[in-house]
Amino acid sequence: MKEGERKIAGMMKAIQNDLFTQPMKIEMEGLEAQKQKLHGLLNQPVSMPPTKLLSMPDLPDLFRRKVSALERLTNAHYHADREAFLDSVHRWFMFVVITLGAGALLDTLPRLAAGAVGWRELSSLAAAVIAALDLTFDLSNRARDHALMRRRYHELRADVIEGVKTLHQAQVCLDRFSADEEPSYRVVFLASWNLAQESVYGDETEQYTISGAARFFRHLARRSTAEFKLKKPKQISV
Repeated sequence: MKEGERKIAGMMKAIQNDLFTQPMKIEMEGLEAQKQKLHGLLNQPVSMPPTKLLSMPDLPDLFRRKVSALERLTNAHYHADREAFLDSVHRWFMFVVITLGAGALLDTLPRLAAGAVGWRELSSLAAAVIAALDLTFDLSNRARDHALMRRRYHELRADVIEGVKTLHQAQVCLDRFSADEEPSYRVVFLASWNLAQESVYGDETEQYTISGAARFFRHLARRSTAEFKLKKPKQISV
């Protein structure tokens, strides 16, 4: 376009110097028409394709999903651990009762009073005591209760992932499940929380530091007031 304007300016100068000819007139008209055409193209609005705006993920919703998943997994791990412990203890108790139950408790008590107690009497006494402990603490039924709760938490997690339940509905279910929960064993719960943290956020995440002794005896005492240090990670994966 600038080249055309330069040529037009040259022809105007030729006209002023009386050097204008018929071919120059034709060329000038062509350049003028080309100039008008180019001006028209420049003045036309440019139609751009619709732009799809890229937005950041819904971070609050993502955070709520992470927290909800963490709570469900923590409870599921907790009940799995308790179920495994109680069921194992129950089975071992039954094994000992059957193995040692060769005599009768009533036969043992008179000998115990007389001081003439042998292995047979001790075995009968041990079998009776262990059977009484198993029945008193109801290990078998409590293990089944934990198995049921574990299944409920995993089914709820699957419903949220599948889209059958919203996060609000899942929270309502968690509140209802809480009514069926026994008082928690703190070390078992914190160990389950550690596992859930790894499942949701990966290896580099917050973890409670639990000693080997605390892990070993975690099912024997609730330790509701025990304090454990929370180890901070260098970086948490989201």
